[in-house]
Amino acid sequence: MTVRYHVQGTRRVPDYMCQRHGIEHGRPVCQHVHGGELDDAVGRLLAETVTPVTLEVALAVQEELDSRSEERDRLHRQEFERARYEADLARRRYMQVDPAIRLVADSLESEWNHALRDLAEAQDCYEKKREADHAGLDDKQRARIMALARDFPRLWNDPRTPDRERKRMARLLIADVTLLKGADICVQIRFNGGATHTLHVPLSMPAWILRQTPRAVVAEMDRLLDEYTEGETAEQLNRQQLISGWGKRFTHKSGI
Repeated sequence: MTVRYHVQGTRRVPDYMCQRHGIEHGRPVCQHVHGGELDDAVGRLLAETVTPVTLEVALAVQEELDSRSEERDRLHRQEFERARYEADLARRRYMQVDPAIRLVADSLESEWNHALRDLAEAQDCYEKKREADHAGLDDKQRARIMALARDFPRLWNDPRTPDRERKRMARLLIADVTLLKGADICVQIRFNGGATHTLHVPLSMPAWILRQTPRAVVAEMDRLLDEYTEGETAEQLNRQQLISGWGKRFTHKSGI
C-alpha cells in the first residue's frame, strides 16, 4: 500500500491506498483506508508499550541470553570444526589418489574445493555469531535506553514533534504493519525483535455521515418551524447552543 495525505483542519492526515493495479491498468482503487484513527491507535500502542518496565524486562532477558553465550559458542564452534574436518578429509582423499586415474582425481579435487568453500563459509558464520554474542550492553547504553523509555511518550504526544520524527521512531520499533479491512480494520503489528500485537480499529465514517446534523437537532428545528419563521428558528437553535453538522451556528439560510 502507498500513502497520500489530505488536510483535515490544521492537521495533515494520511490515507493508505492499494492503487498500483489501478494505476497500471486504469481500474478503480483496490483499497482505501483512512489513516487518522489508524495512526492514532498505533501511536497509543507505542506510547503504552515503550515504558521503563517493559524495557527493564527486555534488558533482563538480554542479560540471561548473554549468560548463555558460552553454550552457543560451543555449538557454533562444533559446526565450524565439522566443516574443517570434512575439508581435511577431502584433502587427504585427493592427496592419496593416483594422479593417473584422471576421472577419480578430478572428482576428488572438486569435492575438496567444495569442502574448502563450506569451511570458509562456516568460519565466517562462526566469527560473525561470536562477535554478535559478545556485543553486550554496558551501563552507559542501558542508561540511554531507560532514558528513552521515560521520554518516549512525551516526545510522541508532543504536538511540536514533527511527523517525520514520529516516523523515525516508529521505524526503530516496528518491523511491519498488515491491514485487513473487513467489518473493521484489523491491524497486525510486528515489532523489531519478533513480538506481535493485533488492534481492531473501527472503519471511518463517510464525510457526508459525519457532517449530518444530529437527528435531535433536526427534530427541534421541525418543531420550531411550526411556530416560528426560519430566521426566528435559527435564533432559537443558537440560543440553545445547538450547531449544525458542519459545526456552525444556524442562520435563516442554514441547511441540514
